[in-house]
Amino acid sequence: YFVRALVALAIVGSIVYSNIAEESLARFRNMGNDQTSLHRMERWEHGWQAMKDNPLLGVGVKNWEVYYPLHFRPKHAGPMMVHNVFIEAGIELGFLGLGAFLWLIFLVFRTTRRVISMPDQDNFMVGLSRGLEAGTVGLVVSSSFVTVFYYPYFWIQFLLASCLYSAARNGHLAPDGRESGPRREVLEN
Repeated sequence: YFVRALVALAIVGSIVYSNIAEESLARFRNMGNDQTSLHRMERWEHGWQAMKDNPLLGVGVKNWEVYYPLHFRPKHAGPMMVHNVFIEAGIELGFLGLGAFLWLIFLVFRTTRRVISMPDQDNFMVGLSRGLEAGTVGLVVSSSFVTVFYYPYFWIQFLLASCLYSAARNGHLAPDGRESGPRREVLEN
């Protein structure tokens, strides 16, 4: 299966690459030297410095835009956003807040693993768990390049993991609260 997956990935990758516009390819070739990349890397450096300067509780919720111009002189023009959820959390909430945020992400994976490992779990719940895990990985990767800490994306992921676990657990309980078989057996009773 591994070899087949690699071949499929190579084919799909070739098709995608051949259909990318030349302007987009040029942008990838200049990555790291263009104004956008330099701007982001500078904000990340400044953000890391702000985290080290305010390690415990950060600069305060939504205070980066006030803190930034008072403590840094950017070389690259652009918005003050740090373009990284984890740095944003660390700046505004300190290492304690960042640690709590990372713990919540870990709990999503732990919760989905618990659902998958429940005895006699039906394929639907296992599929939902794996989909939630994949979505969380996508959020973590994409959030490393955008400033969306206060948007509902992660918070909805956390809610979905909790609801999934509750539904999976309640699906294994008989109406009187005793453990039973898979969910469909409970529905048939």
